[in-house]
Amino acid sequence: RSWLFSCSSTLVTDQSSIQTAGVACRKSFSSARTLSNARRCFSAHDAFTDSGVTVRNRLRFSCEWSRTLAARVLPVIVPLDVDSTLELVRALQRGGMRTMEITLRSAAALDSIAAVKRALPGVQVAAGTVTTPDEMSTALAAGADFCVSPGLTPALLQRAADTGVQFLPGVASASEVMLGRSFGLDTFKLFPAVPVGGVALLKSLAGPF
Repeated sequence: RSWLFSCSSTLVTDQSSIQTAGVACRKSFSSARTLSNARRCFSAHDAFTDSGVTVRNRLRFSCEWSRTLAARVLPVIVPLDVDSTLELVRALQRGGMRTMEITLRSAAALDSIAAVKRALPGVQVAAGTVTTPDEMSTALAAGADFCVSPGLTPALLQRAADTGVQFLPGVASASEVMLGRSFGLDTFKLFPAVPVGGVALLKSLAGPF
């Protein structure tokens, strides 16, 4: 197992620039693989309740999660409006990206997620910057395939468990990893990566986990 590495892309309208950003993401993925000695990719799995709805969701999200882990690089989009978000996603797709994160940092976020899933159903969309259970629910209703958060709380972990959604929370300590694992998670993102120690912290966490 290894950590899921991520990189960010910013909204640009020049098509060649966006396609270059997509290719750069692929190169970042190759570089990330060489850092896998810092390994521990933690992915959410079946420690959820066994209600019928949750089981069906779990099967769906498990398939989506395998695509996420295969991608290894996750471009992060802060949506300004629906049209420019669609334009950016199409350009990143041409650059080789198939999994992308659209953050809930603007009023256009939910509409952008819904629009991308309607126009480009083959693209896997994560809802990013999910900080409350209600945000998780509304993101899923908009069509998000999984959710990403800068941190983790018991309430968020419980909502993810109740719905069966794959959840990628940010962690910055061993205690947070332990909390997430107690809810059945084994994939996390290190956030904010550089300030909390980057690869050095990953190597340290690889020992106990």
